[in-house]
Amino acid sequence: MSAAETVLVAALELLGLNGSTGGPISLVEQRPADVSPEAEAFVRRNPDTVFIISSTPLFRAALRAGRPDRDRPTFRLLASVIAHERWHLEHGSDERGAYLMQLTTLLMLGAARDSFEYHRVTRAMLAVLARAPRPRTTVAPPPTPVAPASSNALHRVSR
Repeated sequence: MSAAETVLVAALELLGLNGSTGGPISLVEQRPADVSPEAEAFVRRNPDTVFIISSTPLFRAALRAGRPDRDRPTFRLLASVIAHERWHLEHGSDERGAYLMQLTTLLMLGAARDSFEYHRVTRAMLAVLARAPRPRTTVAPPPTPVAPASSNALHRVSR
């Protein structure tokens, strides 16, 4: 097993997964042109696969550490990236949901809300959501005023 595969297995083990759980996960060296420059990973459909980009600073830091016990925050981040992408496979393209899953995963793996890794993911989420197109809303016209009934009309009805 290569060093990169060892890192991936360690991150999966933090999530309580092994290679046969949760669908295929593959390593790629180069980021495809259609993937955001900030992405650490991405998904493809048919077949559903999570791709981890092994040339990112996060993955390289995990390679240098070698094992989660040497750099727990880096491996927590990597595991949370996998959780984020797996969320996309199960639920679609909604970034808010995927980032909330990533933050929840960090907390479950022992990160504190004031930790570097939690703040890093929060900043990434806010940046991505700020760039997302906002749903268009239409403004309904004001209701047409109804003419008040004349007192004669009310008087005739009450008799």
